[in-house]
Amino acid sequence: MTHAADRGVLAAIDAAFAGTARPPHFTDFAHCAECAEHDEHLQACATHGLTHADVASAAADPFCVALPSTFSYFWLF
Repeated sequence: MTHAADRGVLAAIDAAFAGTARPPHFTDFAHCAECAEHDEHLQACATHGLTHADVASAAADPFCVALPSTFSYFWLF
């Protein structure tokens, strides 16, 4: 269960990034096959649909090659 203070912080983050458009690509997909695979994976994720499994592996972390716009779209600062 989320505490009231946590809900307030999450609401403020949502409001701050609400106008962030979904970038056409989340990585430099043309760089290599791995970047293309990470981009494809993130393309399948919803803003609030990321799970721990999506980013838990250091060996397969799509955010290690993510473009700056990816972080503001998924608001993972």
